[in-house]
Amino acid sequence: MTTRYEAFNEMTFEAYCKKAVGNAIKKERGRKNVRGKLELSFSALTDAALYVPSPEDGEINRAETNCRIFYVQDMKIPVYGEVLGQALSWLLPKDRAIVLLCFFQQVKTDEIARRLKTSPDTVRRRRKSALRKLRDYLEAIP
Repeated sequence: MTTRYEAFNEMTFEAYCKKAVGNAIKKERGRKNVRGKLELSFSALTDAALYVPSPEDGEINRAETNCRIFYVQDMKIPVYGEVLGQALSWLLPKDRAIVLLCFFQQVKTDEIARRLKTSPDTVRRRRKSALRKLRDYLEAIP
């Protein structure tokens, strides 16, 4: 036999759970909605968009263009694009290493943390800060 107090606690907890689940569903639907706006199905693409040359095809042309080479832990990372190279050189070396490893070498956050001997949270925080600095720098260019 439950007391009125226990029954009240059960109702309160049940209401809390329903609200939390409802909010989680709402949040996930919002994420899917945003993602759906960014993605296109293959059936919606034209033949011209489907059969564009791959990025690897452009490597031959890139060899003739100027690029800036950054060194991160004995790795050469070329950056094609004068403005982006300048913006990256403006960052602190540790922040630049995180951005280059993450976005140019597709290294996971945990692996970057291991290589740089720091925590994954520090890598995430520094990456977010570095991207904000890059955005500010690139927006300031006329």
